[in-house]
Amino acid sequence: PIMFWFCSNQSPLMVTEELHIIRFVAVLHHAGETLDIEASSLPVVVISSSNQVPSAWASIMWFNMLSTSEPMNLSLFVDPPPLTWQQLAPLLSWQFLSMGQRPLDQDQLSMLRDKIMDDPEGLVHWNKFSKDDSIWIWIDGILDLIKKHLSDLWQHGYIMGFVSKQRTSSLLQNKPTGTFLIRFSESIRDGAITFSWVDHSTGEKHVHAVEPYTKKELSVLSLPDAINHYTLSTQRRSSNPLVYLYPDIPKDSAFGRYYTVPGPSSTNKNINDYVQRSLAVVSIDPTPPPSPPRDVPPMDIETMDLNTDFFQLLEEMCSDLQPFPQESLNYPVSPLENEMDH
Repeated sequence: PIMFWFCSNQSPLMVTEELHIIRFVAVLHHAGETLDIEASSLPVVVISSSNQVPSAWASIMWFNMLSTSEPMNLSLFVDPPPLTWQQLAPLLSWQFLSMGQRPLDQDQLSMLRDKIMDDPEGLVHWNKFSKDDSIWIWIDGILDLIKKHLSDLWQHGYIMGFVSKQRTSSLLQNKPTGTFLIRFSESIRDGAITFSWVDHSTGEKHVHAVEPYTKKELSVLSLPDAINHYTLSTQRRSSNPLVYLYPDIPKDSAFGRYYTVPGPSSTNKNINDYVQRSLAVVSIDPTPPPSPPRDVPPMDIETMDLNTDFFQLLEEMCSDLQPFPQESLNYPVSPLENEMDH
């Protein structure tokens, strides 16, 4: 017979901080001898919802970094010791190596260190790392984003990832117009990705960033297709401003193999009697226009002739957009994943 039971601490902790041990006991009878065999698992966290997985995994990681001897301290999180950055950095890097086959480099770790570290003694505290709107929940959301939608791009180094807005501007400002880089959003807790590009067309240096793409959006349109079909619409023209992936890789050289939605078609024929439509990922001129003169009154929407002015403006904005065959639209949809294996 084999029996097992849980051994756990009795302290009032959050469920994702409660550590348990599964203990296996067997009695073996052989040749007139009786042997008692016992084995114990490493600490486990018991959860009741998939939403608790990130916090539970954080507890396991923290425990593994701090508990190196017997007996196992199941009450570790009653008063959890802090970690040094030297302990935490390789732990975080391993998560990305495990999930996306590419570890974090020193620049990426430096950005995370600046975001995480606020202790004068150089320590990372448990509450700062794992609770409330924590750093770990944000990082875990990015790991899930890579797993579901970006694994190839991350593995091949096309995503710079962890780079601040300030460093993005510094890297791009002296690059040719149309140079862009891909980074993770710092503001969306569940994980999102954006791209920033530089523009010198007005004689001044401007670095623009598109609204981040979330997991829901990437399940409908892949990031390479979003980059390939992205359109910036200004008063003068509409075009794709993305030319070179930082530092100087032609866009199609980097992402061409991943395109699943064909580019604009040169034919104007209808297909199967359907009116053609086009897929457009569009931003309206991101550079704020100059402030109007003070003596110019604000536009009264009631005075606009909707039969002429509005539709003329709409026609000008969309005149340069090129259609492509409807039958070729085939959006990649990632299957739902119920388990996290990191």
